[in-house]
Amino acid sequence: MFREWLAGNVSEQELTEQFEILSVDFPQNAVLAAIGTIGNIPESAEENTLTDDIARYTLEEAAEKIMQIYGDGYVFTDKYQYTMILIRLTNPVETAETFTLACGTEFPRITGVKCTAIAAPCRRDNFVEVHEELCHKMHEEAGCRVTVRSAREYIMKAYGNSELNLPMVAEAIGINPSYLSHLMKEYLGMPFQTFLTNCRIQAACEMMRDESVSINQIAELTGYKNQHYFSSVFKNVKGISPSEYRKELWGSHEKI
Repeated sequence: MFREWLAGNVSEQELTEQFEILSVDFPQNAVLAAIGTIGNIPESAEENTLTDDIARYTLEEAAEKIMQIYGDGYVFTDKYQYTMILIRLTNPVETAETFTLACGTEFPRITGVKCTAIAAPCRRDNFVEVHEELCHKMHEEAGCRVTVRSAREYIMKAYGNSELNLPMVAEAIGINPSYLSHLMKEYLGMPFQTFLTNCRIQAACEMMRDESVSINQIAELTGYKNQHYFSSVFKNVKGISPSEYRKELWGSHEKI
């Protein structure tokens, strides 16, 4: 019924009749929440192998559980395959913002799937408009995450280029550098340079397992023009020098 309503396939009279037949009581001062999986990607490949259908079912089950905690209302899946919660919050202090935060934490805890949640106040007379606004924000959110994912993948492949910088990555994925910088801070929790440094140092740590590769070679392979600067950055990130790190790994002197 909700999907037909949102699609504009029922008149106001038909809607009222459906409400009566299905015993639907549209909540006054309600909150409408949209929940979607983030590309349906789990924290690690081994953690979760949910298909799209199972993921949606899991989200709907989780939505029912959350409603039992925070209030009463209705759960349905819209045409975009977002799980929607139309809820009357039992606690008048709770707002759309606090319910958004609750969904953002409760859904991953219950389902084990990364989720995005957005909520807004709504009434019966603006239900369709609020839904469209939420979906627009969800689409925008999804687009931002795809952009950041593309940037991450590019950096993780190109970190060995000593000239790699933010404008270069932005140009490669077709986005404004300042906007990419903003997205990386928002979605990765760190600026571009910090993420690049972390990628390089993580790669260096892996390379150090091979005793045939010198620290000077590792510095070059990870995008550092000289070993001294590489060692300084490595110690700043890991707390110990590259040679000390390698000694801990192998218990022997490294090849310089």
